[in-house]
Amino acid sequence: MMIRVALAVRASGWVAFALSEIGAVEGSDVIYYSTSSGRLIDAHIQASDTGGNSTLETDQCQDWTLIRSFHGNNDFLIVEAERLLDTNDPQDRIIVDDSDRIIPPHNIIITWSNNEEFVSFDEDEVYAQSTIRFFSPKSSNHNTAVDEEQFVYDIM
Repeated sequence: MMIRVALAVRASGWVAFALSEIGAVEGSDVIYYSTSSGRLIDAHIQASDTGGNSTLETDQCQDWTLIRSFHGNNDFLIVEAERLLDTNDPQDRIIVDDSDRIIPPHNIIITWSNNEEFVSFDEDEVYAQSTIRFFSPKSSNHNTAVDEEQFVYDIM
């Protein structure tokens, strides 16, 4: 099963999306798109062993596929990408079925900038952090004709 994300931000440089185990930047599974390269990069943030700055490292296996991107004249950037829920890649976070309320929602971080090149998840960049349930909550009296394979979430 696949997950597809679409990111839309007011920026002209780059946008990044991260899945985080506990909501922190360190250890996050990241994708970022830069308008200067036109490429989507699958990466992760490696925590420092010495307590210094964390580093962004490109994954050995690029599991995300860029579906489309748009960056127009009005500094609006839209990126759509997809990957398997479980890529069997140790550098990727598994996206589990969180429809049962005893399973916590996924922690996500989004950042973007007008800079030409991707910089970081620095506090100086525009930054959003939230939790999201990627799967519809299970219900015993669910009898609507909604397509349960497709959901749209508005983070901000």
